[in-house]
Amino acid sequence: MEATALLRLHLILFLSFTTNGVSARLSISIVNNQPSAVFDSNGDELLPGNTYYILPSIRFPVKFSPIRPNNDEIITVSTDLNIKFGSEPSSICRGSTVLEVMSEERDKFLSLGGGGSQNHSSGDVGISTRFDGSKRLVLTRDNPLSFQFEVVRNLPSARK
Repeated sequence: MEATALLRLHLILFLSFTTNGVSARLSISIVNNQPSAVFDSNGDELLPGNTYYILPSIRFPVKFSPIRPNNDEIITVSTDLNIKFGSEPSSICRGSTVLEVMSEERDKFLSLGGGGSQNHSSGDVGISTRFDGSKRLVLTRDNPLSFQFEVVRNLPSARK
């Protein structure tokens, strides 16, 4: 599976906005001390349970679900999340389609196979080049990726 299938977390996703995208960084609104909402490419707020494409990527749909369900009807920049891929990756990966943070030497990288646990790892998402030239998504403090969300429509498993 190509490393650009982005997202930086197994569980906690902090997002801040760029003009047309989202960068994986903590951001709090200065005006009212409330976390800023996360918006999709149509300008609509991200909602728990909806399925989204993360752009640019290989366009596998993902679904966000809060770790601690509450009455919030939108996802904010400080919402702790589980991120699960839709049905397409399961044809490639036989196990769980939940993103998980794995540790190897100095790197914490993203991998499929998570169980949606309550363990927390957080950081910006970046790309790391390994000694053999292969690349993978990692939690980083340098050069976070920017991306957009697009709501998935007309997918049987995508609920609104």
